[in-house]
Amino acid sequence: SDPSHSSLPLINATYLIHVPPVPMLFHIPLLPLPTLPLTHRETLLGQLLGYVRSIADEFNTKSNPPRQGKPVDSAGLGTAERQAPPTGKNLPGVVNNIVWTRQLEAKVADTVSIAQDLLDDLAGFKPFKKEVLGQKDELHDHQKEQFDTWSRAMVVSIEHPTEPLGVHGT
Repeated sequence: SDPSHSSLPLINATYLIHVPPVPMLFHIPLLPLPTLPLTHRETLLGQLLGYVRSIADEFNTKSNPPRQGKPVDSAGLGTAERQAPPTGKNLPGVVNNIVWTRQLEAKVADTVSIAQDLLDDLAGFKPFKKEVLGQKDELHDHQKEQFDTWSRAMVVSIEHPTEPLGVHGT
């Protein structure tokens, strides 16, 4: 007897149907909007905002060195509590900071994209989007600033013959 033609088992008053794997040729929403109550969707928006704020806190905690002469910095952390960004293997400091910041920016961008698809009709979405895009811009600006600082330092090193990268004319 062929198992594919046997009677289907009854589970929780619904039939269990075997569907063969189908290549993903289109996007299927994971959370259909009509099935989620409004309060759940608002809670989800609040949790996404909390997630983005935790990314902002991580960035503020790890991105800038502590200021000299200040026992407590603008993030409310003492200098001993300040942490360095995670480090990648064989990455110079500036490159590491740029990569880490890009990863944080990608997390924020993904979060706003998902929220836009699922929650853009909620009253709290516009303030959420404004805050999240502001954080994304801050991350992008920090990345650009890191690269610009590194670029200027490299140009100075190349232009001065006494520096290790200096061009020596003959």
